[in-house]
Amino acid sequence: MPGRHTTMQRPSRAGPILAAVAAFAVIVALGVYLAPRLTEESDASGCEDTKEIAIAAPPDLTPAMATATEAMAEDDGDSACFELSVSTVFPDSSVSQINANTNSTPTVWILDTKARMADLEPEAREHTRVVGSAGNTPIVLGIGQRTSHAPPASWEAAFESSEFVLPSPSSSVASAMAIAALGAEGDDIDAVLADVADRQAAAGLPIPDTSTLLRSTHRTFGPAYWFPVTEQQYVALRMRRASWQMTALLPESGTTVLNYPIVVRTDADTDTAKVADQLSSFLSAIDGTSLLGEKGFRAPGGEIVNGAALGPLSKVLQPTTSVPELVSAWDLAED
Repeated sequence: MPGRHTTMQRPSRAGPILAAVAAFAVIVALGVYLAPRLTEESDASGCEDTKEIAIAAPPDLTPAMATATEAMAEDDGDSACFELSVSTVFPDSSVSQINANTNSTPTVWILDTKARMADLEPEAREHTRVVGSAGNTPIVLGIGQRTSHAPPASWEAAFESSEFVLPSPSSSVASAMAIAALGAEGDDIDAVLADVADRQAAAGLPIPDTSTLLRSTHRTFGPAYWFPVTEQQYVALRMRRASWQMTALLPESGTTVLNYPIVVRTDADTDTAKVADQLSSFLSAIDGTSLLGEKGFRAPGGEIVNGAALGPLSKVLQPTTSVPELVSAWDLAED
C-alpha cells in the first residue's frame, strides 16, 4: 500500500493580530474621546489652574483677612479656584491704585472708611463698586485712670476738654474720624482744631502716638488724657491685657465708624468680583463674624460679636469731609 501523506496546516496568526489592532484602536478612540472630558471634570472640581488675586487691606485688618482667606481656601467651593494673597496697603495708597488701575495682579481693595470714596477721581469712582463690608468699629475715647469717666455730651465737648489730646490724623485714622465726627455735629472744625493745637503747643510736650497712649492708660500715675481710638484697638488691648485698668467712652451725641468697604473696579475681570463677593459673604456669615470678634471688630453690619465692645451705638455720625481734607485742617491748625 502506498504510504499515506498527511499535510498539517499551521494555525493562522492573522486573527489575533487583527483583534489586537482593533482593541488598540478602540483604546485610542476612547482616550481621544474621554481625555478632554476628564480634564474638564478635573478643572471643575480641583481647579488645577488657579488664578492669583490680591487683597489689599489696611494694617489693622490684615491679620483678620489673612485668617479669613485661609478659611475660605479650605472650603470645597469656588474659592479653591483662586490663590488669594493678603497684603497690607494703607488706604491712601489703595485709593491711588484704584485711580491708576495699573495693578498687574487683579486686586480687591479694602478701605478703612467709605469716606475714602470721595478721594477717588471721577472716572475711577464711576468704575468702582462697593461690594460689602469687611468689619466695623466705632471711634471712641480712650481714657487713663486719672481722668473723669463721665462720657462727654459731644465730640465738641471732648475736644474742648483740657484732658483731650489729638494724635496727628496723618498717622491715626481714629483722630481723622474724630475730626469728621466734630464736623458732622456742625461745628467749626478750623476754630476747634486751632484751640486744640494751641493747647497742645502750650504744654510743650510732643503728643505720643496712639499705641503709647493706649499703653499709658492702665498706669495709676499715667497722664490724664482723653484721646480718639478705634473700639477694635481698645477691645484687642483689653483681650491681651485683661489686668489693665483702662476705659473707653462714647460721646452721647454719637460717633463715626470705620466700616471697611470691600471695593472692586467694575471694569475688572469677573473672577475678581467673584472673590470680593465671596469674601463679603464669608465675613457676614457666622464663621466670619466670629473671626472678626476674635480680632476685636464688630460684624460688618455693626452688630456686637465681642463682649468687650462698648455697646450699641445711639447714633452714627456721617462724615461730610474727605480724609485728606481732615488731615489738611489739622496741619493748618498746627502751623
